[in-house]
Amino acid sequence: MIRAASGYAVAPAAEDDGSKLISNGTAGPCKGHDPDHSTSVLSITRLIRLLRHPADRMFRDSMLLLIGTQVANVFSLIFQVAMMRMLLPAEYAVVTAMLGVFMTVFIPMGALMGTAAHFAARFVKSNESHKVKPMVLRVCRHLLVPCVAICLVTVLARRPLVAFFRLDSFAPIAVTAVSCCLAMYIPLFIGSLHGFQAFIKASLVRMALSGIRLTVGVGAAALGGTAAWILGAHALGACASSIVGIIALAGFCGTWRGNAPRIDGFYPYFLRHMIASVGYAVLMNADVIMAKHYFPADQAGLFARVAMIGRIIIFLPMPVALAMFPKVVSSGEADRGTGVTLLKAVIMVGVLVGGVALFCSLWPGLILRLFTGSQSSEMIPVLRILVWGLCPLSIAFVIMNYEVAQRRFKVAVPLVLCAALYVSGVTVWHQSFIQIVGVLAAASTMAATLCAACLPWRSLLSRES
Repeated sequence: MIRAASGYAVAPAAEDDGSKLISNGTAGPCKGHDPDHSTSVLSITRLIRLLRHPADRMFRDSMLLLIGTQVANVFSLIFQVAMMRMLLPAEYAVVTAMLGVFMTVFIPMGALMGTAAHFAARFVKSNESHKVKPMVLRVCRHLLVPCVAICLVTVLARRPLVAFFRLDSFAPIAVTAVSCCLAMYIPLFIGSLHGFQAFIKASLVRMALSGIRLTVGVGAAALGGTAAWILGAHALGACASSIVGIIALAGFCGTWRGNAPRIDGFYPYFLRHMIASVGYAVLMNADVIMAKHYFPADQAGLFARVAMIGRIIIFLPMPVALAMFPKVVSSGEADRGTGVTLLKAVIMVGVLVGGVALFCSLWPGLILRLFTGSQSSEMIPVLRILVWGLCPLSIAFVIMNYEVAQRRFKVAVPLVLCAALYVSGVTVWHQSFIQIVGVLAAASTMAATLCAACLPWRSLLSRES
């Protein structure tokens, strides 16, 4: 059985030994015929049949999911480069710090996407797809609780928050809080669409946020807008993404009204997955937040530009982890086969991030000019340490997804621990940007090492499995 990205089982296509092709003489070997050529023709024929077979769309659906995700990532990269070039360093520092807060909330909510996909697919498989919309509506009502909590905390703690981020106005924080509330629903809609195998529609939901943010944000910056305007474009993109998700789900069977049965295991799985994601999100985004707190706006803006380049190291392994997840799904058991898949994913990620880190180390000035339009000599060592320091975090991300896919959540402990140690370390060592990225590199290396220690090595190395 092959498990698709949404978590449901797909029956493998029947094995084709080529007998039909041989019987009609189109690909079978004959006297004087090159066997290597026959094998290649047969392989191409099998590949075409696989791609066209209506019952086995794993490859096509994976490509749709991958392309949709990467288009959204490209939009995000263009947005960041445009903001670096169009905004003053002080304004860009505010934007990146607030987006760092947003991502710290949004990334853990990504656990909701996998949870919704799993249970929606289970309804579809059991011919109960009419229960998906009531399930979504029920979860939407439950999400109002954290949304209200975010708004209350933001309003009650507005003065400490403004002081922490060294802001002149409460507006950027308020807009970011609204964005966080709107974005909580996006993973729910995307995951439910994955359960219906509606990968094109799910990709449109992703692209709505990044596309609207790019278009409106560039327009606002061109008109001389402040950081609050740019963050408003982000909130507008989150709103548009949620609307697209509602419209996409509306086209499927069932009504929004109805009794959604209580789903056993929904929230326990989601919460345990989210805890692991929280630790990873802090390690990924806390550097720009801490820099905005400890350094003046202009200096924090320079660091934010370098940190954005370092984020490339973080985003590279995401497609690999996305492709690995459905291949290693289990109910808690590990075996040598999934261990080989994990090893391939780790090697692939290591080559990708290592290559990028090496390129950034050899030509840091070129990278800075390419992305920021200027070159700051004092930021070159910061860039070098940052890109190498984030490489282990990319490996930890792959291991985290492997463990979560197999319903083992011990990996959350080292991620949360390392995130806490990183924040604590920066509170002590923050006299320079070198110290901040140095502490990040140490925490990232420790996270990858401890995550690897959580793997079930005995099962992975067992010859019997």
